[in-house]
Amino acid sequence: MIDPLPTRAALATLLAIHLLMLFALYTETAPHPPPTIPLFALGPFLTAVIAIGCATWMMAGRPGATWLSVVTAILAMVSLGPQKYVDPAFAEIWPAVITGQVAIFVLLAQALDAFRTRTKAQADVTT
Repeated sequence: MIDPLPTRAALATLLAIHLLMLFALYTETAPHPPPTIPLFALGPFLTAVIAIGCATWMMAGRPGATWLSVVTAILAMVSLGPQKYVDPAFAEIWPAVITGQVAIFVLLAQALDAFRTRTKAQADVTT
């Protein structure tokens, strides 16, 4: 079984960043995310990321949680992915971006480790 502690630490990091981004958006505290992006309004999206992150936290270490971790990481990349390096506000937001990217990396690394462990266990059972 994979230790859920690194996953929960990464989730706590992403949840804190997204909660503060949502707070900055609603209070218009600079630098805040734009209210909308071409695909959707950002407030509901950030809320969805927070909700899925909370669900992932609750499920950490249980079956199915690995996929939730991957979904959480992918959704977090919309806000904190490599596209932020060319964002005009990067000079102001880089600490959150870099910290978020480290947390995303931890989630994906933990998920990969869980998939490998599961695949190895299944191979051992069939042989």
